[in-house]
Amino acid sequence: MTAAPNNRKQGRTKVITGITFASGARLLAVRLRDISLSGMQLELPNPPELGSEVTISKGKLQTKGVLVRIEGSRCGIKLHENIDLDSWLDGRLSRLEHETKTQSNIEKRIDKISKDFYNEFDDHISAQRAIRERCAEEMRYVARLVEDLGETFMKEPIILARYARKAQDFDLIKQLITHLSSLVDSNDICGAAINIPLSSLRTRILRTSLKSPISS
Repeated sequence: MTAAPNNRKQGRTKVITGITFASGARLLAVRLRDISLSGMQLELPNPPELGSEVTISKGKLQTKGVLVRIEGSRCGIKLHENIDLDSWLDGRLSRLEHETKTQSNIEKRIDKISKDFYNEFDDHISAQRAIRERCAEEMRYVARLVEDLGETFMKEPIILARYARKAQDFDLIKQLITHLSSLVDSNDICGAAINIPLSSLRTRILRTSLKSPISS
């Protein structure tokens, strides 16, 4: 079935909601996909022929139009008269508009946080340094949490008896995080990496696959 030319002039509002569709003797509950002042896109099975007169209802609201486009189960309706969009949308933003507005607000907040952060420092390098210091602080905090967790488990005889070897991993995790925090916080990262006391960590950090030759 062919479709009539798509001449949508007004901006469409995306919305997914139920409405009542009537054409001839057919009366169906269908989905409204988008809406404008003078048109709608509906989703319904076996739509009537192009040019069919239709009546669309939602609660006490009702409007009439003609079917001008068919694309699979979706069809476009050109309304005979403009409608009050606020009434058909219940005065609320559609889901897509709400998501778009929410995303825009998030981006604005992130942009403000970024500007406020950089305004605290004289240059970009100083800001980067501050971020590194704060990351190191967070890592040391995590190390303390792991240490406390390990000590709690070590006080439980049953856990200690069954998982004595695994319980030692808490101390290893604490050491790894502590050394990494020192590395992140160092002005000379390469030098700090070479001097990591934990040999297994030092070997992994300085592995040749990094393709950055470092001489001690």
